[in-house]
Amino acid sequence: MESHENEPRLSIDKLKDKFGEVRLEIISQERNTRTSCVRRLSDNTVVACSKVQFHDEGIAEFDKFHQTILAGAKIGETIQNSGIAHERIESDFSTVEIDPEFISSFGTDKTTCLSRTVEYKIQNLPYTTITEFYNPELSPL
Repeated sequence: MESHENEPRLSIDKLKDKFGEVRLEIISQERNTRTSCVRRLSDNTVVACSKVQFHDEGIAEFDKFHQTILAGAKIGETIQNSGIAHERIESDFSTVEIDPEFISSFGTDKTTCLSRTVEYKIQNLPYTTITEFYNPELSPL
């Protein structure tokens, strides 16, 4: 098994640390987009949601890899375990308006939440930009 000691911890791993076992739920997916949420298994609470944009350059160059992602694989974990040279760039957290698509999933009356973006480049080509939104009813990561 390959070591990933020097890589930033994946968001899903941080969510597991904070909330226990979680599962990825893909809400919708197309060739260039994915909308998903992460649910805490103990009570099915949505702890985070994501909007994903896949970039044409990365899709074209890594089509077979992209098909694995489109089959439902977790993006960060799949990239990390692929052995392909990649870069993960995380923004700082900021407070943003909750995407209207996620308000009901979060079960909140609040209108803002913590958010950040995670970008992946594979062999220096832009592959994906993930915008993560965290449930404002739960304490942040």
